[in-house]
Amino acid sequence: MPQYNAIAYTWGRFREIDTSLQVPILYVNGIEWSIPMIKPFHFDVAKLNAAIQRSTSDYLAETGGRIEYLWIDIACIDQRRNIDSDLEIGRQAQIFGHAHRVYVWLGRSSARRFEELHVFWSFWKCMYDQWNTGRYNQEALDQAVGVLAEFNREPWFSSVWTLQETYLRKDAVLLMDNGESLAINDTHTTISDYLRLQHLLGSCNSVWRSCWSGMEGLEAEQVTLQLSDLGIIGLNRNDPMRLFATAMSRNPSNEEDCIYGIQQIFDLR
Repeated sequence: MPQYNAIAYTWGRFREIDTSLQVPILYVNGIEWSIPMIKPFHFDVAKLNAAIQRSTSDYLAETGGRIEYLWIDIACIDQRRNIDSDLEIGRQAQIFGHAHRVYVWLGRSSARRFEELHVFWSFWKCMYDQWNTGRYNQEALDQAVGVLAEFNREPWFSSVWTLQETYLRKDAVLLMDNGESLAINDTHTTISDYLRLQHLLGSCNSVWRSCWSGMEGLEAEQVTLQLSDLGIIGLNRNDPMRLFATAMSRNPSNEEDCIYGIQQIFDLR
């Protein structure tokens, strides 16, 4: 039972089905199925390879050795859709729950976008720490709120299938489009030295709370609409029914996916 990492990302909606196109695909040795072609505007093989390399760069403290194994769906789930595929999909909760570390690859988010996410998290963290003082800079507030509009450009935040992974591993490290992570200085926790999913979820909850508290200088109606579209409010709580409500708002191509994609958090397969 070797230790392993897992990588979460989204690609199903961007599969290239035109086999006449010469779209490069990831090469994986030792599998019997063809790796799916992905539309190049979503991501390319070079960026996917970079994300894979980053996801296996951790070292185990107990042995000093590098993590040698990575779970990634296109190489670990039989893409011919058979009983083996279904069985592996049915193990997602165990796979992500038992991983040494999980990485969330935001394949369209650049280094600049990650810096904006850092600013967003830093502002709302400061607001949370100093909530009773009510002191803030309006320009910084406007900048932080402006980041919300950009979140919805990242397909990760509109997928039903990413919800279960979010619920299971809020400690997942975020990776930008080139596979790199963003180091941050967080003195309030010992587990985080990179920008993680939990930072983003916590920040959005702070925004939501600010909207309902009547925070001066915040266009609450517009911001709550953006947060609702994003669909990640409350996901940092261990409330599976909140996840179900979020899944219903994401409008997947197959309506059944609203429950199929998250059923394992209810101990269902």
